[in-house]
Formats: sequence, C-alpha cells, structure tokens
Amino acid sequence: MLLQEHNQQCYKQCKGDKTYFLEDLSNNKFFYVIATQNPVEQEGTYPLPEAQLDRFIMRIIMGYPETLEDEKKILLLHKMRLREPLEDLEAIVDPGWVVEAQRYIAEKIDVPNDVIEYISRIERSTRPEIVESASEYFTLGVSPRGGILLMKAAKAYAAIRGSDMVEYRDVDELIFPVFNHRVIPRLEKIIEYGGGFKARFRVIREGLEYARKIV
Repeated sequence: MLLQEHNQQCYKQCKGDKTYFLEDLSNNKFFYVIATQNPVEQEGTYPLPEAQLDRFIMRIIMGYPETLEDEKKILLLHKMRLREPLEDLEAIVDPGWVVEAQRYIAEKIDVPNDVIEYISRIERSTRPEIVESASEYFTLGVSPRGGILLMKAAKAYAAIRGSDMVEYRDVDELIFPVFNHRVIPRLEKIIEYGGGFKARFRVIREGLEYARKIV
C-alpha cells in the first residue's frame, strides 16, 4: 500500500531489525511507504484505524500463486541463494526520475470534466447517507480524499498507457484498488456470505461495482 507523499512523519522497517525514521521531508524528494498486511494472523499487530488507512493510496490484494508452475518458479528462485532474490534487483530509474515523472503527470495529464463528474458520482454512491441503497453493502462510504486519489491514480494509469488524457476505463481499472480500504462493509452482508476475509472482500467488490453501475 502506498502512502501519500505529503505525510511528513512516518517510519518503515526493513532488513530485519533496522528502522529508519523519516522526518521533515520536502515535496521535492522521492518518498513512499509500502506496508504489508496479513489477513490471517493478527497477534502482536494492531489494526490501523480507518482514518489512517485512508492515507494509503491503494491496497493491492495478493493471493497465493495461481498455478503449480508459479509455485515451482518461486522455489527455483531460492534454490541456490543464501539471500532473498529481491536483494539482487538492480535499479532501472533513480529517485529524481520518479519525482520528474510525478511532476509531469500532475501538470500534463488532463482529466475532462465528464470524468471528474464520473469519479464524484461513484464516490458519493458508496455513501449510505446519500444513496440509501448503498447501505446494503456499506456502513461507511468513501471520503473526498478517496476521490482525489482515484483521480491522481487514474492520471498515472493514463500516462502509463501513453495517453495525455484520463478516460473512463482508467478510472474503472482502479476503483477497487483505490477504494477497497476506504469503505466499511456491512457486517450482516459479510455474515450472509459466510464470514471471513473472502466474504468481506466479496461484499466490498460487489458494493463498489454497484456504486459504479448506478452513476
């Protein structure tokens, strides 16, 4: 999950017990946070409040490897290594390039008014106090910050596919990654689907798809 760059004080842990504290970061420096979350084992960890989860741009759901071949590839990567394979990765860009890319996307990638309205309608459609039927899926909908970050993520997605303008398809691709941790699914619906992690995300996915379809 990625944290907004303007959050000034945070920490990240890496390489075992080493901890790095980052403070007073300027907007001209490349800075991000990636966090992992295990939905099964929670002992010794503390769940983040919704207000803090809202600072992360995306939550990407990663399951097990899909095929037997994928499992074998993972084993082969570790077969003759003492260290983690990730430690041998080489950089293909430097932090300065990333900052310039962020600046270019912010200034050069346009979002048409109809796409802005589309994003606004989707986020509002997740809020039960605005759209009563959304209460079938959610007890809490997406905040305005969610809409802002969906727009920014869609701009980056448009740039990656070589366009200087955001289209509806860019937004549609990112609704779930950007919104899935910004809503609180209805407990009764989770229980109806059998409870647990998979049921929770089934409710969220169906609710976000419903919000998209009714705009």
